[in-house]
Amino acid sequence: MIVKNLRIRLIQKKHSGLDIVMNNGIEIEKNENKAFTYYQKSANMNNSDGIYYVSHCYDLGIEVEVDKKKAFEYYLKSAKSDNSMGIFKTAV
Repeated sequence: MIVKNLRIRLIQKKHSGLDIVMNNGIEIEKNENKAFTYYQKSANMNNSDGIYYVSHCYDLGIEVEVDKKKAFEYYLKSAKSDNSMGIFKTAV
C-alpha cells in the first residue's frame, strides 16, 4: 500500500523525474513499457507533463505504434495545459 501511494504521489507531482527514472534507466533497469503506463496514468490525471510524454511516445513509437495524428492531439492538449514543450511542438 505504501508503494502504491508513493507511485500515485510521484505521478501527481508535476516534475517527479519519473521520465528520467523509467525511460532512461537511471538507478533502475530501463523499462519503457512501465514508463508509458505511468505517463498514461499521469495524463489521465490531466498532468501536462504526462500528456506531453504520452504524445512523445506516439510520435516516436515508444511502446505504441507510431501515430502522428494522435501524437499531435496529445501535444496540443499538453500545450493547452501550458506545457512549454507541448507549445513548442505545436508551434513548429
